[in-house]
Amino acid sequence: MAALFLNKIDNVLVEVLGFEVPILDGSVYYFNKVLENNFIILDKIAPSLKINFIPLAKFGLDFNYKIFSSDIFKVYCIQKDLKRNKFFWAYYDENMNIYPAKTFGYISDYEFLKNNNLSKGADFINTLILSINKKNEFFYFSNELAYHKIIDFVGDIFTTQIKNIKATFVLINPNHNLNNKLAKVIFKSISYFYKELLNRE
Repeated sequence: MAALFLNKIDNVLVEVLGFEVPILDGSVYYFNKVLENNFIILDKIAPSLKINFIPLAKFGLDFNYKIFSSDIFKVYCIQKDLKRNKFFWAYYDENMNIYPAKTFGYISDYEFLKNNNLSKGADFINTLILSINKKNEFFYFSNELAYHKIIDFVGDIFTTQIKNIKATFVLINPNHNLNNKLAKVIFKSISYFYKELLNRE
């Protein structure tokens, strides 16, 4: 989903030969490499949506998300590693390249995930394995955890089906559940706006 959004693709058929989309290297990198030079531009000027203000406090999202007006799509992320009490931060905008930021998890959570049939495609190659007592030396870059959270956010926001958003998002300890809640708020706000516009006409 993130690769589709970042390439502004909104018309695609994905066929999956298996139970789910493969995790590959645990990042968006290879999906993006396949898509970035392998599609036909049907509309060279994609319509964009500029977000000026959404009352996030009303939905209990103001602690984790801030939205500011912008002429391009920007995302800042502050991610706290709760188990090691360490902060990571990252930045992305639509003019930047995509980095291979892997998904991550703690080795101490492995048994829980396995017993609950979760994270089935993850392994020691495609996942950053974190440990409370041992520093992980396999990051592509120092802010990889926060950057992967940005990729998660981008993919979740694209569930709105809006392929060209213009706004600055600030994320503070985001997760999939909160991302999808925000996506629903954005979608409903836009739907309400267009209904009001049509009623005026």
